[in-house]
Amino acid sequence: MKKVLITGASGFLGKNLIRYFMSQTECEVWALTSNEGKLSEFQNEKLHIYQREFPFSKEFKEIEFDCAINCAYPRNTSGKQIADGLRYIAKLFKAFDLGNVKSIINISSQSVYDEQRENPASENADLSLNSCYAVGKYAVELILENTCTNIPYTNIRMASLIGVDFPQRIVNRLILKILNGEEIIINQSSQTFGFLDVKDAVVGIVSLLDINPNNWNCVII
Repeated sequence: MKKVLITGASGFLGKNLIRYFMSQTECEVWALTSNEGKLSEFQNEKLHIYQREFPFSKEFKEIEFDCAINCAYPRNTSGKQIADGLRYIAKLFKAFDLGNVKSIINISSQSVYDEQRENPASENADLSLNSCYAVGKYAVELILENTCTNIPYTNIRMASLIGVDFPQRIVNRLILKILNGEEIIINQSSQTFGFLDVKDAVVGIVSLLDINPNNWNCVII
């Protein structure tokens, strides 16, 4: 049975990953979170829930993880919280490097590309860090590259996720207005949105576990 570690497990993607692992695989999962209450819906003998400081414990070093999936990132927070979050991630990757983690999947973002691009980005497209979020996501990629030098890894530069229970997205807000019988007005413009259903994202991420990590590309879109 494969052992998988998920950081940022109480976030939107993290919870959907746990739900999939528990229902569709035989994997054993260690979920790291700063808010255990958000994972109270999950009751499964294959799931172990720990506080985010677990990787710095003696117990962590005694477990051999087939893969660590890093969903941790301080989004929609202050500059200080972003700095603290990046410091935590740097410490986290160092713990991975010193522990028994065989491979790492880091959830990055397509925000590292030019937001005004006319064509879809590719792995080889030039980077254009136009937001604090983009700078932070790329910083995490660089921390991983320079810390876990002996562990195969990949950075998944993912499009914006969409799905149930994620009201931040404009599509969700529009649907909620419709369900509530509220009026919506859409003005024609040249703005383009790109979303990825979280269920499709989860299937793609989990499918990597069936591929030899030494054959992963460092960047995947």
